[in-house]
Amino acid sequence: MNAFEVYEHPNGELRAGSRGFNWIAFLFSGLWTLSQGLILTSALLIAAEALLVFLCVAVFSTVPAAFALSLLLLHFACGWAGNRWRTEHWQHRGFFFQGYVEADRAAHAVRNVKATRSVIQVHPPPGRLGILDRLPRGWQSVFAVADLTIKSAIRFRVVPFLFVAVLILIIGLPLVLKHDNTATGFMQIVVTYTLGSVVTILVFSTVWMTIGNLAREIEEGQIQLLTSKPIAHWRILLGKWIGIMAINLSLLVFVGVGIQFFIKWRGAQLPEKEQAVLNRDLLVARGVISEPSPDFAEIENQRYARFVDDNPDLEHDAFEVRDEFRKQAIAEYEAVPPHRVRTWVFEAGPALQAIQDGQATLRVKFQAGYNRRPKPFSTIWEVGPDAGTRQRLVTILTTDTPHFLPLENPTLDEQNRLAVHFHNLNAESFVFDAHEGVQLLYRDSGFGSNLVRAFVILYCWLGLAAAVGITAATKLNFNVAAFFALGLIGSSMFTGTIQNVVEQGSVWSYYEGELNTLQTLAGYVMYALIRFVHLFTGVISDYSPVEALGTGRVIPWSQLGAAFLHCWILFGSILAALGLFAFTRRELADPFNN
Repeated sequence: MNAFEVYEHPNGELRAGSRGFNWIAFLFSGLWTLSQGLILTSALLIAAEALLVFLCVAVFSTVPAAFALSLLLLHFACGWAGNRWRTEHWQHRGFFFQGYVEADRAAHAVRNVKATRSVIQVHPPPGRLGILDRLPRGWQSVFAVADLTIKSAIRFRVVPFLFVAVLILIIGLPLVLKHDNTATGFMQIVVTYTLGSVVTILVFSTVWMTIGNLAREIEEGQIQLLTSKPIAHWRILLGKWIGIMAINLSLLVFVGVGIQFFIKWRGAQLPEKEQAVLNRDLLVARGVISEPSPDFAEIENQRYARFVDDNPDLEHDAFEVRDEFRKQAIAEYEAVPPHRVRTWVFEAGPALQAIQDGQATLRVKFQAGYNRRPKPFSTIWEVGPDAGTRQRLVTILTTDTPHFLPLENPTLDEQNRLAVHFHNLNAESFVFDAHEGVQLLYRDSGFGSNLVRAFVILYCWLGLAAAVGITAATKLNFNVAAFFALGLIGSSMFTGTIQNVVEQGSVWSYYEGELNTLQTLAGYVMYALIRFVHLFTGVISDYSPVEALGTGRVIPWSQLGAAFLHCWILFGSILAALGLFAFTRRELADPFNN
């Protein structure tokens, strides 16, 4: 026996609909809605399935699991909400809800009601509850608050506006910004610029939606409708956060599908040579191996010790001298003078199989002399051990531009190390950055899995932004909370200045006068605040996946886990505690303070 909802029209017509999950709607989403008279819903579902089929051919051909998951989620949503769509359609046509009837099928439920009205029950029969109704009462209230938050954002046209704005950025920005018809330039615009702009909008809109939803309800007294119920304050804040994050999840899925579709569509318009580079070097997730750098601190200490021994009576600034020695050591390591040979040695390690399969690549980026504009130079590279067969590459490379040199089954030495020799036959010195000058790249996984990991990290960012907005709104009014939260998020734009203050250890590093007591105390307070902001902004700058995604580098699971721990566990817990403390002690029923 199942529980059916009974609806009656003023003309006496009766209809009965089942509750819970509808398996027929799950299997035949578009056809089922059409048979129930839901013309617009059916048209949207059929159009969505047709779009998914098109995306399967154009986008998901390399990631079939993404297509299968998208189609499954679409059918699951139809099965989950199908019965509700049908009963809402009946109500729009003039049917009124009468109660519940237990029967084995809908026709029998209508027959029982016609035979005797006593079978109608006001409340649903026990054991016939939905999934959310089976949850503990406290968690039912959490998801109820989340549902109200989502409906509020939709009612105020925030969600449709964000979808339109994101769509314009995904399509419009790459069309407006012209690239140089290279795969690297194309990915820089589509991923780095476009995704960076979209993430910026989503972060600020998350803060704005969160503050607008909670602060306005407190100021207008609407929050009393929730706090007067037996709902814990932390459940209200958690429900608000879950509602905002549900909206962000749908937006990120939309952005991910849109970016991948645009890459496939516009990437097919690149020259054939660049298409090969795009598929081989950028639409992948490659691990990175760098040559271990020397211990510059130890070299600095040795040179400074010799300097002191040679000049025992010379007055000097130890910090400036040490800094100069460090710069000299780094410059000597990075520079390749004219007509000299520089050798890098890489431990094969996890790249051993990729090197043997011919799927390893050298990433090269350098500067030449004092040229500030990109300039082409003829370069000669030899890959292989000192005694043995070497792969020789003679090519023209441009300064300040990353280049990818494919390796064709190079020879390793006995310790499974790969030696790369660069011959500088030019008249200018070349400078290779100690960390990113020459790197060994190897295929680790596909672009699809890398994209998912990148968006999980971005989702962690949005969760932190939502927590900032909720914490600010619990104590401050809308205007002040928005100024505070957006200012804190916007401080990430000044990471260079903040980094300098942290490295110098004081905000008065460049002040040449003598500090008084007030200035000293103010310096300590400001430095403590800047250190906190540095830790906060470091969560964004240190775990940014955008650059790695645009250059085809793998985003390791450790980076994802660290971003989750910092954004949600560490800072999320701190913000949750502060927000709950302020919310429980705020006089929500006082109209003069709100």
